[in-house]
Amino acid sequence: MEFNRRSLALMLFSGLLGLAFLWLPLGVLFNLDRGLDVSDTGHYYVSLYHLVDIRMMSTQFALVWNLIPHPDNILVNRLLVFALLSTSSAALFLIAARAVLREVLAPLQKWLLVTAGIGSAGLYYYYWLPDPSYNAIGVILMALVLAATFSVSQIDDSKGWSFKGAAMLAGFAGLALVATRPVTALALAGLCALLYLVVARHSWTRFWGLILFALLGAALFFVLVQVFIEPLQTTLARIEGGLLKREILGSNQLVAKSFTLLQKEIASVLHTAPWALLLASIGGAISAPGIAERHQQSARIRLVGGALGAAGLAWMQVVFWQQSQALTQFSLDELAYYVFNLGLIAALSCAFAGAMAPHKETRILYWRLASVCILLILTTLSLTVFGTGYWIRKAGIASVFVVLACTLVTLNMARGTGYIWALAMTCALILPMVATRTTMINHPYRLETPLGGQTQKTSIRGERSTLRLDPLTKAFFDRLSTAANEMGPVGQRPILIDLSGRLPMAQYHMQARPAFTPWLLSAYKGSDAFLAHVIAQMSDEALSRAWILDAPGYKNRLNPSPIIERGFNLQNDYRIIGTAFAPYIKTDIVLLAPKSKGAE
Repeated sequence: MEFNRRSLALMLFSGLLGLAFLWLPLGVLFNLDRGLDVSDTGHYYVSLYHLVDIRMMSTQFALVWNLIPHPDNILVNRLLVFALLSTSSAALFLIAARAVLREVLAPLQKWLLVTAGIGSAGLYYYYWLPDPSYNAIGVILMALVLAATFSVSQIDDSKGWSFKGAAMLAGFAGLALVATRPVTALALAGLCALLYLVVARHSWTRFWGLILFALLGAALFFVLVQVFIEPLQTTLARIEGGLLKREILGSNQLVAKSFTLLQKEIASVLHTAPWALLLASIGGAISAPGIAERHQQSARIRLVGGALGAAGLAWMQVVFWQQSQALTQFSLDELAYYVFNLGLIAALSCAFAGAMAPHKETRILYWRLASVCILLILTTLSLTVFGTGYWIRKAGIASVFVVLACTLVTLNMARGTGYIWALAMTCALILPMVATRTTMINHPYRLETPLGGQTQKTSIRGERSTLRLDPLTKAFFDRLSTAANEMGPVGQRPILIDLSGRLPMAQYHMQARPAFTPWLLSAYKGSDAFLAHVIAQMSDEALSRAWILDAPGYKNRLNPSPIIERGFNLQNDYRIIGTAFAPYIKTDIVLLAPKSKGAE
């Protein structure tokens, strides 16, 4: 009877804990049809569905995404992103646990791993950018590469199809990641090689078998892109144009700042709550299974260690609560620093436990766990290498890999004497999920209202999609729809030159052609020079047919002088098709069509 009661209580607790992990992804799923950012998201959709017209783009994430058969529908794209993020993360958690802990997982453990994987994948949605992007696709591909690496490290038969298939998946997803985020792919390749050597049960010479079949997987990706998307020459020319674009805009200077910023951010993480971090790590090591078993007072020592570890973790949460705007609302900086602190606690707890372990087998287990934790933390950082100049702050959207490190250590602790520490770490992991859900719903990125205020059904891109938006944004898209009707038949529409440099979604929505780039970025040092470069590449016929989206009252408006120098006067040679208030840039925009070509 006692066993049955204990088992029932454990099942009930595990069920509730799994539901707590799922609270964030369920919030994401129920809001997928709400809100639409007109800047970054416009860039993503123009890249995906007007790739043939784009000559200047360094990231080729559109090649990867377009290998998946799907309609030109925003909601379908969002559902695909959600499904792939969730399933790849859940699979990664399961496979990594089997590989690192080297044990058969019980059904309750599998349930908690799956729900923790899905829940931590939801941390990506902090900004509420639920659409396919180089970040979303990057996280998905990183999870697949890691899952494949953990998988091949544990397969006994290197000649079997399980080993070959996992290795080919690593290569396929790895080359796809090269197309999406090339520097991240390079960093991840080195990290996965180290992970394999740390976790693999077999001789390191099997590593070369992994390399061989990974190359075959990469070759398969290459062939599929050549057959179904475009030839290599086209891709290379676009990348070359994208690098030139970065040079003209001046955005390539961010690389030089990256390491300086990384040093500052690491210092910020370590100085946030150093004593709480140390207390939680030491307490975790003392309470870890197999550490104090020889001592006469081992039970009491483990209990004290668990209490100290739980106190350190609680202290860490209090420190971040004091810094946040509300108990469940962190900025992304705070969220990333908090999660990275938890990852460091997991790694240090295992490192200390390995140093204290009385048996060789126990030492190996904890040092393996510590190594895996460190490599997973570095994996998270690799997503944002040279990205926007920030590392840890922007890496918060890829916190799933740090949460995986914490989950592996927690699962090991919960197997025996470290259950108090494991419970405290579990509660600590739920906090960022709660904070992410609160932030994405109440403060969605670049939207006029919270998601609860996005209620007006709006037709997007000629009724290809229907989303719920706020009234101001709906009015903006409705005005664009009216103007688009005068552009001519879809497929023959002209280029739209966006002088605001902030509204690429207008081009996607109106189904106009892009001006060789998915986004004419304003507010950069070289923005006007880049517009001049783009206009210089346009033929006289293309420029004479082009429509112009102007924003006369916008402070960062692009200088139209390159158009004027080609003999086109904005006042005399164009007619006003329509005006609209653009909520994102807080001013009116004007849609201009050339008089000579009428509606064309």
